Amino acid sequence: MSHSKAFDPLEILRVLTMQDVQYVVIGGVASSLQGSNQLTYDIDLTYELSDHNKQRLVEALKQLEARRITEDVGELGPPTVGHLRERIESFVCPIGDIDVFSRVHRVGGYAELVGKSEQIMIEPGLEVRIADLDTLIESKTDTGREKDILAVVALRLLRDERTTGSSQH
Repeated sequence: MSHSKAFDPLEILRVLTMQDVQYVVIGGVASSLQGSNQLTYDIDLTYELSDHNKQRLVEALKQLEARRITEDVGELGPPTVGHLRERIESFVCPIGDIDVFSRVHRVGGYAELVGKSEQIMIEPGLEVRIADLDTLIESKTDTGREKDILAVVALRLLRDERTTGSSQH
């Protein structure tokens, strides 16, 4: 369930990039950027864990007017570096919900994901790092969530199409 009125993942990515946050996009937005037709209403990312990068992430979240909504962990409200202590932290802002992961199910954290990602240009001046198809599939495998089961099927089909298409050339 989205807490936001409008979802604008491009603006979220622009702000993260302007603040020089080191991150890898995962989840539904990464799947869409890889060519999937999966619908999503939030953006998921994993971030580099240095204090300096955490501060840049917090500044980006503040610029986006994000509010912490992580359940069952106490203090809610404006983001702080101290909030980045759970494996998954959830924020809501006027242009979309944002989940930030220190580690991703089955695939690790930022350091591991950088090697399993690719940089793509979304628009001039906006290059983002997104998880590759195999990593997206692995991260959604065995979560027990119906939407992830469906996403894995779609992502495998997309991967197979790319493999078959590239072998025919």
